[in-house]
Amino acid sequence: MERTVTKALDRLVLAVLMLVLVPNGPGCSRMRTYRAQNSPLPGLPLLGRANRVSAAASPALAKAERSQNRANVAWSGMPNTAPALSRLDPPPGLNPDPIAHPPLSAKRDSRQVAATDPKPTAADPAVARVRALVQMGRENLGKMHSYQVAMTRQERVGDSLLPSEDVLLSIRREPRAIRLEWPTGSHKGREVLYSADEPGGLMHINMADSVIPIPKMTLATDSPLVMKNSRHPITEAGLDAILDRLDETLKPHEAGNPLGERLALDATVNPPEIGRPCNKVTRVTASGETWTIYLDAVTSIPTFVQATSPRGELLERYVFRNFAADPPALADAAAFDPERRWGSPRGLFGRLAQGASASNATR
Repeated sequence: MERTVTKALDRLVLAVLMLVLVPNGPGCSRMRTYRAQNSPLPGLPLLGRANRVSAAASPALAKAERSQNRANVAWSGMPNTAPALSRLDPPPGLNPDPIAHPPLSAKRDSRQVAATDPKPTAADPAVARVRALVQMGRENLGKMHSYQVAMTRQERVGDSLLPSEDVLLSIRREPRAIRLEWPTGSHKGREVLYSADEPGGLMHINMADSVIPIPKMTLATDSPLVMKNSRHPITEAGLDAILDRLDETLKPHEAGNPLGERLALDATVNPPEIGRPCNKVTRVTASGETWTIYLDAVTSIPTFVQATSPRGELLERYVFRNFAADPPALADAAAFDPERRWGSPRGLFGRLAQGASASNATR
């Protein structure tokens, strides 16, 4: 009888040892099921099926599995001596399912970025060539202290297309100063002077000769009296300003976001308005306006600018001829000084003009 009891106890001890030492036994399977059901992260298995199979085939893997199980027990809320961890961060050694529980700080997969983030449109190949031409034109103008050019201009102001007129444009680049002269036409003898370093940013006007003398005037550059005869203030006059505007046009294209505009370059054409080889830049805006700019084929200095509306109406046209770099006359101190060039206003008309000029300047 005693021997029978001893054998029964031995079998019981052996069964308990098998339950503990054999991780893939039926008892352990039930224990894993219980742990998975009571895991603090539902749907997160404590040990994958593939790991159970490989652990049965290798004692070393079985030992690793037991270590993993101990970590899982600690994670499931059983007492342990490990430091406290956030419930959102798994403890070392526990690899959560990357699909069901992606790490909160993980970066987006590159394929997701490619699918969701808009790609910038590649810049037109003509943009780089136009950029080189603009840079060349700026460098050539930058070598000059001043320049003078004859221009023929015509503009549409409001609904009215103004008549074409010839104007002599003189520019001092530093400090910036501008002089406009009308050598022919109905405004023959008129001159306008502007200097950026003069306080108040005012422009001075010497009216054309007439039967009744008209006194000199001083007006703000954006005065309504001035803007009714031009689409642009005098501050935008000059070939530098044309290159600056073209530079601003190129920037969205270079960034791959042309904002609905189109740009084209025709190299070495011979426009009849100029009579020598030029590079033709055509810009079509998002609103449908067409801008044509010719740049000299040798110097890349602007020679022609024309803009038309979406309906084909002329908005403005500027033709530049007889360009002269650093003419001696512009080096004179009186070249852009109204008092030295025209003298001080005199008489009753002069005093009336000064009062009107001051009134207009403060508006």
